[in-house]
Amino acid sequence: MKLFNKFFTILAFTILSAMIMTSCKNSAEVVKGDPTNTQIYTLDNGLKVYLSVDKKEPRIQTYVAVRVGSKDDPHETTGLSHYLEHLLFKGTESYGTVNYEAEKPLLDQIETEFEKYRTMTDPEERKRQYAIIDSISYAASEYFIGNEYDKIMASMGASGSNAFTSFDMTVYTEDIPSNQVEAWAKVQSDRFKNLVIRGFHTELEAVYEECNLGLSDDGGNALDTLLFAMFDKHPYGEQTTIGTQEHLKNPSIINIKNHYNNFYVPNNVAICMAGDFNPKEVLAIIKKYFGDWKRNDNIKTLQFEDEEPITQHIEKVVYGQEAPFIEIGWRFAAPYKYNRNELDNSADTLFLLNKVLFNGKAGLLDKELNRPNKVLGAYSFAYNLSDYSIFLLQVEPKDGQSLEEAKSLVMEQIERVKNGDFDQSILTSIMNNYKRDQMRRYDSYQSKAAMQYNAFIKQLPWEYIVGEEERLSKITKDDIVAFASRHLNDNYVQVSKLQGPQQGVAKLEKPAITSIRTNRDTSSVFLRDMEKLIASAKKIEPVFVDFDKELTISTIGSNQEYYYKKNEDNELFNLTFRFANGSNDDFAKLPYAFSYLYSLGTDSLTSDQFNDEFYSLACNYSLSAGDNQVTMGINGIASSMEDALKLFESLVANPSPNEELLSTLKLNWIRSMLNDKDNKSSNERAINMYAIYGPDNPFTRVLKPVEIMALTSDDLINEVKKLLSYEHSVIYYGPLSEQDSKSLIEKYHKSGELQKLPPTKVWKAMSSQTPTIYLAPYKANQINMYRISVYDNGEQVTTPENDALVRLYDSYFGSGMSSIVFQDIREAKGLAYHASANTTLPSLSGEIPYYTARVYTQNDKMIDAMKAFDEILDQMPQNDRSFGVTKDNLLQNYATLRYNGENVIWKYISLKNRGVELDYDKTFYETLQKLTLQDIVKYQNEKIKGRSFNTGLLANPAEIDIDGIDKSYGPVKKLTREEIFGY
Repeated sequence: MKLFNKFFTILAFTILSAMIMTSCKNSAEVVKGDPTNTQIYTLDNGLKVYLSVDKKEPRIQTYVAVRVGSKDDPHETTGLSHYLEHLLFKGTESYGTVNYEAEKPLLDQIETEFEKYRTMTDPEERKRQYAIIDSISYAASEYFIGNEYDKIMASMGASGSNAFTSFDMTVYTEDIPSNQVEAWAKVQSDRFKNLVIRGFHTELEAVYEECNLGLSDDGGNALDTLLFAMFDKHPYGEQTTIGTQEHLKNPSIINIKNHYNNFYVPNNVAICMAGDFNPKEVLAIIKKYFGDWKRNDNIKTLQFEDEEPITQHIEKVVYGQEAPFIEIGWRFAAPYKYNRNELDNSADTLFLLNKVLFNGKAGLLDKELNRPNKVLGAYSFAYNLSDYSIFLLQVEPKDGQSLEEAKSLVMEQIERVKNGDFDQSILTSIMNNYKRDQMRRYDSYQSKAAMQYNAFIKQLPWEYIVGEEERLSKITKDDIVAFASRHLNDNYVQVSKLQGPQQGVAKLEKPAITSIRTNRDTSSVFLRDMEKLIASAKKIEPVFVDFDKELTISTIGSNQEYYYKKNEDNELFNLTFRFANGSNDDFAKLPYAFSYLYSLGTDSLTSDQFNDEFYSLACNYSLSAGDNQVTMGINGIASSMEDALKLFESLVANPSPNEELLSTLKLNWIRSMLNDKDNKSSNERAINMYAIYGPDNPFTRVLKPVEIMALTSDDLINEVKKLLSYEHSVIYYGPLSEQDSKSLIEKYHKSGELQKLPPTKVWKAMSSQTPTIYLAPYKANQINMYRISVYDNGEQVTTPENDALVRLYDSYFGSGMSSIVFQDIREAKGLAYHASANTTLPSLSGEIPYYTARVYTQNDKMIDAMKAFDEILDQMPQNDRSFGVTKDNLLQNYATLRYNGENVIWKYISLKNRGVELDYDKTFYETLQKLTLQDIVKYQNEKIKGRSFNTGLLANPAEIDIDGIDKSYGPVKKLTREEIFGY
């Protein structure tokens, strides 16, 4: 513990109440007054264990954090840390295989052949060598059990099984039931101590597809370019997390093993847990399973020279299809400097500086640029990595504005900070909002566990984490001005993201992969032993919401429904006015009216005064016009509720129109719409909605540019007043009593006789009886494919019994990493990064359900992916063990599901919207217990097999084989962007 105490001595914290308590071996490190009540242990082998108890739900968020990221990748095999992350899901000597002794020689041979492959340059020679690898891989798959790790985790009721890699870390995440700590520890310890690399070449294709996804991410490409220009010596500026295309196609299993053996050791790992558990019992289990993990006292960590100061303005340009923007960055030291013994408070100062500039309400960028619509959008970010911090500005120009003109406006705000041209009171407001946000974090067991792994990865002592508020409160306006003046100079990196063909992207070729066997019908002894251990745990019984006890429903004002639940956990409140209708109904102008309202003041306060005051109260207000529901409301610190409600009501009742502002805003709305047509994610949603509903759908139900230009202030303000004339429910969650909350709301939220809302529009999915392929153009190396089959009216009935059957089928066949779709299309054939299928059940009474299969894959793999999907749709593999795993997972997730706080209210409303009984969950759970594999097979044969599908494709028409699509898929209808966007 000497290193930790050294930190404490040098930092010389003035918060003496946060004295650390450390003494004997394996005793807890705690910080007095820590609101997370985190206990930190260090095992004899160096393994760090962070534990925080939270009893609200019988679940535990777990993270296993490894202090290794893409900055540690060998320069000749970038992307290695991320690929290793994928391989940790493939199993060990104990599971993922039916016979490791027989499998090992083949795996060793694959390793050798890949080393030969990566040295070859002749294309034909590489193809021959890859055929050898493919042949051996197929032979090795005789022993491979696909996704057995996921089956184990699913059996214990885990959710969110995943992992992520960044520059500094690789983190493995599971949310587990509180009764499965021992089962979790047993499988994780084996996983981290005994990795076996198998299923290599198909998983490599999945990683390559993930790389393809990133190639279309203009924002990510711009940030990579900025980092490459900002760092000359550190890997932050030399290699990306995903790696290069060349390196991904020339992997080294030997390098991966060396990487694993060096970094995946207990003295470089932390187990982070927050949730419902007994810390002593959990620590004992962790010692039992991880205590014999051998430490490495010679970890080869990244060694790098300090970067020289940036002494000139650096400009770079990147191209892509999406809208243009400029990104600007300055480089700073990390919170602790590289020798880990000197505090640098730049991260704290950057946090406050960022909030002075941009906080969504009262920052300089908010007030001077965003709200008056002088640009399309201006933002600032503090990007804190382990070895450096970066301060970023980003600005998107409005219509007719050049990038340099937009840039000059944000740089003016930097000068204002440097000149001290901001109000001292903003710091008090920032701290009030910080305290509110901290309350929310401390109320979430997932957030507390995330705080733990961040502290470990960045090597920050826990008193530094929980002492943040104390440190921030001591930073003055003069400190921020001096800091900005010293650091935010002209020596920055600028990246201009322009529209044009992307450069440096190689055209991809489909590899010749023989589909490997996944051996669904087999299982390892380890899995069978794990199932016994999982079954032996004390059962957690489901707790279904008793709405009569958990929720109070009465009336308020003009006989409006009033939903009340008391917040027993903290001093936060949420007040919502809900209208059971939406922008798809009689309120087409409402989204624009709300956007306008955000930029206005009242009859007594300017827009800046209004937002400054709201921000000072540590409260937010929200205006949301959904397709079938409108909500308005406020949330924040309960002591500020009356002032916030008074302010909010003055805005919606008496907004002060601004015609000049509206003229600019209308142009910005249109520019945003046009930019969306270049945005990949917007195109994905557009073609998906088109394939479901046709040309008239929720995505195209927007005002056209000519309609937007015709809008007036009266139109938009009257739209809000029209809304307020309709009946609506009032929802309160907070610490006030029911009567006190009612009295306060009625004091300010006054309404006379209210009209009944017009009928809600229920969208009807278009028939798929005559299959059609809808092709929308987007130039990328990857396609998005959505295959939609719509149920006939009455074919699917919304009942808990039927929904249980549908959800179980979806989980078995198409949802999650253990599903047939994922295993067959991604794991066995390497055809896609993402492959899934599920049924969209109605969220509103009267909606018609539909079935969607999704595949995101390389252009030249599309037809193979479609055929592979058809095969399993026609002949669904049946496996009792896989079915049992799927069913156990659903049962345990429902058994541990708890509706707490405001979620109780929204659960009640969702059941009402669907038109089902309030005991829905109870009936659903009881039905789920009785379902068998035969029920699933029957459902497949009667409801899924032989269905016809409409298909939505987002693809580059020049790079897909349209003629090769079998006619049974239907004719191809080529669409324009105007058709899928509706304007």
